[in-house]
Amino acid sequence: MFSSMDTAAATIIARPGERGFRAAITAAQDGDTVTLTNQVQLQSTVAIHKQITITVDPVEAWRIWIEARFDGAMLDLLANGVVLEGLRMAGSPQTDALRAEGVTVTLRDCIIANCRLPVVSSVQAACLRLERVTVSNNEQGIYGQSLEAKDC
Repeated sequence: MFSSMDTAAATIIARPGERGFRAAITAAQDGDTVTLTNQVQLQSTVAIHKQITITVDPVEAWRIWIEARFDGAMLDLLANGVVLEGLRMAGSPQTDALRAEGVTVTLRDCIIANCRLPVVSSVQAACLRLERVTVSNNEQGIYGQSLEAKDC
């Protein structure tokens, strides 16, 4: 029998498109990293129920982003400790980038642009930790019960 201390965190490379991204999220376990290698066009919200990191290779970050044009949030962050690193998220006036209710989330080296709301946290405010994050051209600003910003 193995305990969680016996297993190392894995890096899961997401295959192209929304289907590849969803499959990588499903396969990930707490502590794993999901790496995007291509642009993702979402048709509906992706729920994140695990404490994972979603990232891109910093060298390739300029060409990789998550985009959506539907009424709702791109990512629904439902677990404490989710880390988004190097992500570019582009929405529309009807699309929110993130939903984070009552959880602690870290955004590092991210860009959130052209969304209705950068983060929806209306029922139970989230604790947002922002490190070198750019939030621009959104319909409304960013807020949270606890907002920590560093080099933004």
